[in-house]
Amino acid sequence: MLAAGCAHAPPPPHAAIGGEPRPYRGLPSYLQHPPRDPNIDREPAAGVNEREPVVGHRALPSGERLARLHALLAAVDAHAYTIADRVGTADVRALELTLDEIAALLAPYPDLEYEVDELRALTEQIPSTPAPRLPRVRARMAELTDLIRLQLVAGA
Repeated sequence: MLAAGCAHAPPPPHAAIGGEPRPYRGLPSYLQHPPRDPNIDREPAAGVNEREPVVGHRALPSGERLARLHALLAAVDAHAYTIADRVGTADVRALELTLDEIAALLAPYPDLEYEVDELRALTEQIPSTPAPRLPRVRARMAELTDLIRLQLVAGA
């Protein structure tokens, strides 16, 4: 009985790998003919750059950008509070340079453009502002920097 159990017929010959006459049926039907993307042949609209963000739709700045903005806003506050009765041109120039950098970082945020423009206007008026009015100018500059901070946080 053992001799008959061990004796079996050789396996039938198989076709060479890749030479099978019938198609491979291991793929699902949706992968055998993938759907065609309808946007492949679409022409872009004239004058529209699809790589530019849509106005009003923006992401919060990256961590480094946000940290830099907060540091620059703190510098504007410090410059505004150090302005004494006699304003030096170096103080005003430092404030202008700081505002230029803030404006460059806030370029993707058109809704914050007004606050930066008002800060620039106040900075230009500082040398000609009478001493009794300087505290109001400083207070307004602090209000504007706080507004920018709030709008950055609200955009999160």
